[in-house]
This record gives sequence, structure tokens and C-alpha cells, in this order.
Amino acid sequence: MMRKDAGTAGGTEFTLDGAECINLQQILQAFNSTISEEHAWALFYQAARCFQKCLAEGNTCFLISEPRHVLLHKDGSVHPRTLQHPGDT
Repeated sequence: MMRKDAGTAGGTEFTLDGAECINLQQILQAFNSTISEEHAWALFYQAARCFQKCLAEGNTCFLISEPRHVLLHKDGSVHPRTLQHPGDT
């Protein structure tokens, strides 16, 4: 479970979903900030790997358009469900 301390701004608590993921919007809210350039490049890399795998398997991939559509697994990878049905998160 990811938790933001109640004493800090927002005091919001977030939990991982059944696939042990959390969306990018929740992470941004938890830290009440944007991500660093280094984190952005890591996110782009993980998303590109996810797209590559999705296309290699012959699956239909949807373009993500909002931070809440990006599902990040607890190991830091972009979860394949990110590309399957954005907006269903």
C-alpha cells in the first residue's frame, strides 16, 4: 500500500490495485509535485518497452492521453493494461 502521511498537504491514501499497480495521476497527487526529468525519461523508456511488447504480440494498443491512464506496477514497469483500455482505470 502506498500512503501519504495525513500531516502533509492532501493527506491522501492510495492503495495498489489487484495487479499491484497505481496510476501516474495518483503518484503525482501523492507527491503534490511534477516528476523530475530523470523520472520522465525512465517513464518514457518503460512506456516504449510496453508499446513494443504490445505490438510484437499483435495486440491492439490504445494511445494514452492522461496521467491517470498510465498504470505503473510496483516494480516500476508500465503495466500492459495501460495500452489495452485507457480510461478504464
